[in-house]
Parts: sequence; structure tokens; C-alpha cells
Amino acid sequence: MPLRRAYLVVPALVAVGGAIALWATRSGARSAAPPAQVLHARGYVGSASCGECHRHPHRRWAGSHHDHAMRKAAPGTALGDFEAAPLSFAGETSSFRRAADRVWVTTEGPDGRSREVPVEYTFGVWPLQQVLVPGEGGRRHAPLVSWDSRDAAQGGQRWFRLRPEDGRVPPTDLFHSFGPYQVWNSMCAECHSTGVRKNWDAARDRYETTWVEDGVGCEACHGPGAAHEAYERAGAAGTPPLRRGLAVSLKEKRPIAWTLDPRRGIWIRDPVGRPAEHADVCARCHSRRGTIAEEDAGAPLHDTHRVALLEEGLYFPDGQVQAEVFEHGSWLQTKMHAAGVGCFDCHGHASRARTGGAAEACANCHLRETFATPAHHFHEEGKPGSACVDCHMPTRTYMVVHARRDHAVRVPRPDLSLSLGTPNACNGCHADKDARWAADRMAKWWPAVATRPHYGTAIEAGRRGAPGAARALTDLLADPKVPAIVRGTAASLLGRNADPGTARVLETAGGDADPLVRRGVVEGAATLPPAERWRVIGRLLADPSRVVRIDAARHLAGPPPPTPADGERLAAALEEARAAAAWAADTPEGGMGVGHLALAEGDLAAAERAFQAVAASTPAFVPAWVNLADVQRMRGREPDVVRTLEEGRKSAPDDPALRHALGLALVRARRLPDAVPHLEAAAGHADADPRFTLAWGLYLVDAGQPQRGIAALEAALARRPYDTDLLLTLLPLRARAGDRAGTLDLLRRLEALRPWDGEVRAERERLENGR
Repeated sequence: MPLRRAYLVVPALVAVGGAIALWATRSGARSAAPPAQVLHARGYVGSASCGECHRHPHRRWAGSHHDHAMRKAAPGTALGDFEAAPLSFAGETSSFRRAADRVWVTTEGPDGRSREVPVEYTFGVWPLQQVLVPGEGGRRHAPLVSWDSRDAAQGGQRWFRLRPEDGRVPPTDLFHSFGPYQVWNSMCAECHSTGVRKNWDAARDRYETTWVEDGVGCEACHGPGAAHEAYERAGAAGTPPLRRGLAVSLKEKRPIAWTLDPRRGIWIRDPVGRPAEHADVCARCHSRRGTIAEEDAGAPLHDTHRVALLEEGLYFPDGQVQAEVFEHGSWLQTKMHAAGVGCFDCHGHASRARTGGAAEACANCHLRETFATPAHHFHEEGKPGSACVDCHMPTRTYMVVHARRDHAVRVPRPDLSLSLGTPNACNGCHADKDARWAADRMAKWWPAVATRPHYGTAIEAGRRGAPGAARALTDLLADPKVPAIVRGTAASLLGRNADPGTARVLETAGGDADPLVRRGVVEGAATLPPAERWRVIGRLLADPSRVVRIDAARHLAGPPPPTPADGERLAAALEEARAAAAWAADTPEGGMGVGHLALAEGDLAAAERAFQAVAASTPAFVPAWVNLADVQRMRGREPDVVRTLEEGRKSAPDDPALRHALGLALVRARRLPDAVPHLEAAAGHADADPRFTLAWGLYLVDAGQPQRGIAALEAALARRPYDTDLLLTLLPLRARAGDRAGTLDLLRRLEALRPWDGEVRAERERLENGR
């Protein structure tokens, strides 16, 4: 089976802290500031120093959710009731204790036994507050038990368990309180403190993580301030340094004018567009992203992070938030972003919406008399549905209690709920009605909106591999009015919906000005033959953005470069890719990235070592066992393959990927009776990959049970009607069974998916004509 891919990044899988849109009710204690010489050694001065001159912004920041993102645990910062009764959930019990100025939590440790651990830091403040406790090897962990800091009337003032849908979380689980996805050093620190350096020692598997200030201080966004302070304290004499010594100024470089469009009732920004740093500085944390390099503020976003595209499982096909993706990816889809409106037009140093709340923030650009009326929103004033955010920024709840607003600021589209199965704001409130009712209302109130084409239709077609997907995705990619994150997603999906023109389309899109589009081009080109792949993305090895260069190198490693110059560019980009992989190797996905890069370069021994390391350190991470077994198979060590997969099943006995791989290995070992239960179980699993059913169906056919085999394949095709592999597999089986109508149906489906395929068309015509 093909190897599973893993990005060379630290994934933002765990939003430890919950305090992404929070405010503080008490000042709280801050950890002792690092000595001045420590700060200045890296060019930092500390937020207190910034406040000596910048008093007004400092006062607005003080007490904000950024200020309270991480604090030393103390009576003024630890909000939880540490004298509360123990919390029991799914057989796990956590208890709490306070003594003098210290607090403790008793919870299940990595060995499965209860242990009392001191709370070192608090994480966030509202609507929930987590705690950080010490672990092994310099790690700090965020236990799954958390404090609901909302008012009691809102259901708060209680301890609760995160991830309740998982039931009991055993010590082997990735999300266990002491598991790899709850490690502060690799998953959380970057966005909850200032000037963080992870400092992971791979040889010792130990962290010596440092930071210059608790919480998100001034220099977390503006960069080290020593040069700026020195210039200003010297009297600002002489030629000012770039941005007056700051890495990020966040001030407009040009005068901005706002002009009212009276017809639309909207203030228009002139000139359109903002410095990239406006989005970059917030997106470093307020996006679903992985880290590829550790640099201070001021570095371009796409040199340090890989921002997720509208990937399946993260976003609904119309771009609405699904998993915990935060705000940036949504904001990139907005008309406001395209018009030059940025984070700071709605949010200030206090982080939450500017004074007056969301309504005032909207009214800065949208006239009240035009929009804040029943003639626009069709709801009674002051009731749900009358506020801008009710319809245009609906919430989705994460971390049990944290309702976060979708920042795509979109018009509700219940018609897409009917065609794509996506949620909509109307039924979010009117839960007693269905999407048809909501769509009819929208068609009555806003007929032009209800019939407007939406990119979600093309994205959904691309995800399913539906007929016409290539054309629809190509049209999206070519439309400059479509948001870059959408065009990048379209480019990435073209790879699995390729037609004869795909390489040319991607080659053209590779010159797009936005890194998100060029990244999508790289992903889309991954399925092309090597020569075409080099033609399409070879030039991106020298791309201005590091993440594009790294991704291009991953997909071009292996086949010989066309020219010596190409070889030099590939070597340089691969060096960057190795550095990114090594930096992230303390996480399971990062370790897999090391192995996949070695595999792409043809170093099977190094790939095996990398996959073995991940399997040994994180036995519950199934892809490590599957990929390790695949490399062992490539190296001709079939007995090791079976042993590896059986070892992996000790941590995940029912995982379909492990059972499928083990079944195939046993078939190759001619142990057919042993293989059958695994192949059958993998194919019948609720999360079965179509390949698993394909293997099971073919096994049954070869074993002399064609009817059972065809039935299994037909069932898979019913779930995935546009799966080309299933169609091509079933075609000869139906033909041999004498099923003329069924064979013709498959040919028509294939022709709809591959209209350029003359052989399919000819066979369909032959069968239709009775020949």
C-alpha cells in the first residue's frame, strides 16, 4: 500500500489554553522577569520597559487575554477552585489541593497511576483556564482537566474534562494528559509566551525551553525592542532605522483615506491593500498552521509556518470552519480582507473587539441606517438575528465551552446546506426548522444571493472526484477575484482530478503572487509524472517563500534533476527541508516527516530509523508502524513486516490501516487463513479506506467467491461513486459475469470522469451498439 504522508511541521492539533479571545478580571502575578542581560542578549527589553513610553497601548494591553496567555500559578492567577470535590469522568478521577500560595492537581500519570503534580503555570483565563504541570525530560503538560471560568449562570465555575467525546483516555493515547499532543513545549509555548526557544535535544530527548516573558507581550508581535529603545532613548537623533528599530511596526506606510459609497452604505479603503506584516503577525498564532522554522517576529509568515489550506476535515467545502482552525484562514476568504481591512481595524491592543463590541466594529465601515435595520436583517431589533455577528459570524464550540466566531464574515447560504451538507447560520438559531425552510426564506429576502455561484461547489466536487471537477477547479484557479486560500486549495485538488491540461494549468498558476496558491500548485503537481512535475514546480525550488521551496523539494527529491542548475537548487531546498524536519522531529508528525524526506531521497535505511523512532516513542501513532512495515517490505524483510505490524496492534488492535497492512503481509507470506480476518475487518471498518475494500474484494474473487467479492466492491462504490480504481476494478468483473447493463453503467461513469479517454468512449459505443 502507498506510504502515508506527513508534513514536516509541528501541527496545531491542540489549542492548549482556550484563551484565544479572553479577558482578565484580576491582575495576577507574573513570573519574575528575566535579568536585563538575558533579555538584551537576544535584543528584548520586556513589556514593562515598553510601557514607560507607550503608556496608552500598554494600559489597553495589560489585563488582556494576550497578557494572561500564560502566568506563574499564584492566588491571583489560578482561577480554579482547588478545594473543590474530585472530578470523576469515564473512570478517571482528578482531585485538587491548595496549600498556602501553591496548588496541586492529582490526575492519571503516564504510567496509568494517579499522581499529584504541582501546578506551575496557568494557561489562559476565559472561558476556560488550563494548568501546566511538570513532566519528564523538561516537558510541561496541560492535563485534560480544566477550569470553566465562565459565570455560574452560564454553566461555569466548575472543573470539567476536555475531549469528553473520547471517553476514557488511556496513557497510550496521543491526547492523554501526559501524551505527545498535550506537551506545552512543542504544541503550545510558541503562542502563549514571548521569545520562545524550544531547545529540544534529540540525543537526550530533553527540552531546555526558554522564553523571555510570560504571556504574549509587546515584543511577541513587534519583535525584540532593544534597537528601538536605544534609538528613542538617544533622543531619536539622526536617520531613523527601519521601522524605528522594530522588526514589526504595524503602522501604515502610506496615508489612508476612507471614502463613503452612499449606494452601498460602506466606507471604502484607499489605497486597497496592507503591508503583509499586518496579517502575518496575527496569523503566526491565529491560524491552523505548522511551524517550519523558529524565528522572532518580523519574519515573513510563509518563511516560518505552513498555513493550512481549506483541507477536508478542517473546513467544510464552502470554507466554513469545521475543526479548530482559528481565524486567519477564514479571514482570508472575506471581502474585507480583499479590500484591505485588517485585524487591527476591529481589534486593538486589548485583543477583543474595540470599544463597543462587535456592533461598533462593524459600524466603523457599514452604516447603521443601511444595515442595522429590519429591512436588512429581517429580525426584530434587539432579538437574536438582529446583530451583525448572529448571521455573518456564527459560532462553533471548541474545547467544550469556547464558542468561537467564524471570521469569514459570510452571507448565510442554506441552499448550500441542501447541496453540500454544510451548516448555515439560519438553522444554527432556528434548530426546529430545516435547511429547505431557511433556503426558501433567503430566496425570498435575498434572491440574488440565493442563486449566486459559490466556490464550495467546486471544492466539494474536487474532494469527491466528481465529473467536471477538473474544469470547475481550473476555473476557480484562473479567477483572480477568488481568495488566494481558495485558489490554492483548488490547485491542490487538481492533482487528484487531473486531466490532460492539468500540468499546463498548474504551471501557469505557479507564477501566482500569493504563496498559498503556489503551495497548492506544489501539492497538485505531486501526482504528475516526474518529468512533468519538474516542468511545473522546478522553478519553485527558488521561490521567495521558504515553505514553497521546502514543499517543492519534498516532491522533486528522488528522480534525477533535468540540469545541473536544477540539481543545485534542489540540493539547497532539500537542506532547508531537512532543517525543518529535524526541528519538528520531537512530534510524531515531525518524526514522520524526517522519514518521508529520507524515503523521497532514496535512503531506505534512514527512513526506517526515523519511522522506528516514532513507533518506539509514540506506540499509539499508527502511521509510524504502517510506514515502518512498508520500508521493511521494500528492503525485502517480509518476516520483519509481520512482526512490526503485530507489535503495532498492541497499541491499536482494531485500527483498519494496521489490519489491512497485516492482512496483505500475511497473503504475501502465503498464510491465507490468517490473512482473511484482517482483510475482512479492515474493509468493514466504519473508517475504511476504499483501498481496503478493494483488496478484500479482489481477494474474494481470487479465492473463488466472485459474487461476494463483487458485492463488497459494489458496496464500496455506493459510498464512493467516483472512485476510479473501484470503477476500473469492477468493469472486467461485471463484463465476465455477463452483466451488460452494469458494465455499460460503469463505462458511462468512467467516461464522465475521463472524457478525454478514447478507449473508454470506444468501448462504451461498442457495447451500446451491441457489438
